[in-house]
Amino acid sequence: MQPLPTYPGFPVAQPPQQLAQSMILQPRLTIPYQVISTQVVTYPNFSTQYAQLQPSQQSLYPSFTKSMQLEKVPQPNPAPPPRALPNPAPPPRALPTKTESLETLSFLNFENNCYMNAVLQALINTPEFLAEIMRYNLQSTGKNFELLVETINLAKRSAAKREEADFFDPLLIKRAIEESRPGYKGSLHQDAQEFLRDYLELLHEALSRGEDGSSIFTSIFGPQAKASGAQAQGILDSKYEAWITATLAKNNSPIYDLFAGNLASTVICQKCKRQTLTFEPFLDISLAFPEVKGKTLVPSVSDLMANFFNCEKFDGFICQSCGTQGSASLTKRLLWTPNVLVLHLKRFKDAVVKLENSVYIPEKLDLTNYLEKECSLYLQNIRSGVEYKLYAVVHHEGTLASGHYTAELIGRKGQWLEANDHEITTKQAPPNYSNKAYLLFYSRISRKTSP
Repeated sequence: MQPLPTYPGFPVAQPPQQLAQSMILQPRLTIPYQVISTQVVTYPNFSTQYAQLQPSQQSLYPSFTKSMQLEKVPQPNPAPPPRALPNPAPPPRALPTKTESLETLSFLNFENNCYMNAVLQALINTPEFLAEIMRYNLQSTGKNFELLVETINLAKRSAAKREEADFFDPLLIKRAIEESRPGYKGSLHQDAQEFLRDYLELLHEALSRGEDGSSIFTSIFGPQAKASGAQAQGILDSKYEAWITATLAKNNSPIYDLFAGNLASTVICQKCKRQTLTFEPFLDISLAFPEVKGKTLVPSVSDLMANFFNCEKFDGFICQSCGTQGSASLTKRLLWTPNVLVLHLKRFKDAVVKLENSVYIPEKLDLTNYLEKECSLYLQNIRSGVEYKLYAVVHHEGTLASGHYTAELIGRKGQWLEANDHEITTKQAPPNYSNKAYLLFYSRISRKTSP
């Protein structure tokens, strides 16, 4: 046993012989003790003997308390305890070990990024998207340069021949998006449609040709068309041409060539019959479920499309012509159809309720009935083809507060697959009926990159 340390208030010498003989307590060098910390020493066997001492004998040990602990004299400038790291580095993520298919990449889920994984699955299985992204040789930095670099890496990984499962970590894509869209920082659940729009818009900015670059509308509104007299001459055409010219610098990129279409919206005042015409590009069309009571037949996506393009009457319209407030009608028509048509099913009502409505998803869609026939682009659309084929679906399962996104898609060998982050499984058929479908991707059957 090591010698007992000496402390102020504790007798340094042995108690007097006559006191030692009258005490039950053994000489203190034989009392077991334990150092608990730098400030406290405990004598586990002292309590019983101490209690049997006379008060005059206990007074010889004033530094002992009822808990049998003796405090040391504080040392000047004691060394501080070692500081713990505030945010220790997480352990490295373990990669999945296998997949059931080699037809598409597997994506890792590291920050509740299933919304991103499902959308990226659909995009990397869009052949024109991959081909367009891989065309670029980066020689200088530009707007959203980091995002474009990581997207090119993703495209090359996706297009590469695989003899074994390949797992892609989209962390760098997410970090690049966060630079321009800080709302994606952290691990909060995000909306897949909003991510798709933001991602395509950022790529559109990175690949913008600007006002001087070629456009898919050059053959209609360009100098050659005007010189030959082949350009459109109608009132609608002239207004559309002016809008295209005014917005060309903002809406001219390969991303818009693939995914963007143009809508014409006509509002008619019911009192003076004045028509107000506006144009807008779109990267997707949001379709609402009809409000019905009781049991009804499951609607199809075609039904939802028809409702979107039906004439809609509404109140509270303030007419700039007659100055009155009253009712009006709104009609939407397609002026230009995209090569890739993305449909968004509005399942989140007023950002409060998640709709679990089932819907029939046709493998083919025909947009002929929704074209603006008074525009000369009607014939251009017909020539390009307005029939579309389903090739990917993004599903959402769960609630507003907590949910999970997956994707079903056609892989590189033409097989339908289900992609659940890093898990890829084969499917026997496309999803015909679903109460979880959220984004639908259709490709033009007869595609043309220019009118």
